[in-house]
Amino acid sequence: MSEVNRVVQVSRAHGAVHTALATCELMPGGWTAAHAHDAEELVFVLGGRGMLTSGEGVLTLAAGEAAFVPLGCPHAWRAEGDEPWRWVELHSPQPRTSAATAAEHADLMPVRAGAWAARDDEAFAALAVEGIAITMLIDERQRASLAQMFLVDYAPGAVLAPHDHPFEETFSVLDGEVVYRTEAAERVLRVGDVAYAGVGCVHGFENRSSRPVRWLETRAPQPPRHHANRFVGA
Repeated sequence: MSEVNRVVQVSRAHGAVHTALATCELMPGGWTAAHAHDAEELVFVLGGRGMLTSGEGVLTLAAGEAAFVPLGCPHAWRAEGDEPWRWVELHSPQPRTSAATAAEHADLMPVRAGAWAARDDEAFAALAVEGIAITMLIDERQRASLAQMFLVDYAPGAVLAPHDHPFEETFSVLDGEVVYRTEAAERVLRVGDVAYAGVGCVHGFENRSSRPVRWLETRAPQPPRHHANRFVGA
């Protein structure tokens, strides 16, 4: 068994309740023993290649692919190839602080992976802005109940006005750079940067560069069917 190098980016220390976000790395040939979590696990692979094993079998994942591990589902990781296997993982809700695990959830629910087109619903329709595209990776269609994970692409010049939500969000920049604004500050996010917006945190984005920007976004808990977005001055 090999140790997973894990850098925590959003946790209780940031005021999060539903969100535990980390970037993980497993060296070539490294593996973990089968284990389970008392939270849903949403994964997006940044680089390398590896295998996710669960009661449903073995799933091979490479850069740009996503996977969902249901709460209480025993699973194991193994890095393949000659380069480190790197991924972003979201656990929702926050793991319990005790040593308790999700072993009491004995039903082996399936692990699903893939990329899917953005869905047409009110939560995303309210954010329909020229130059902004959303590609859903994991939501209730993969049996996720507690969180979502998707890709966001901003064309040069795209702007999203200040707004807030009744849920927590994270933004992990994968390509390009974007201006991230809150009521307290303005910051340029670049590749590798992560931002967190808690419930009620007013925030907005602007792509002032000459190239597209892409980030990985998570939401926890899942947005309500109505009133998921509240724009300043609206």
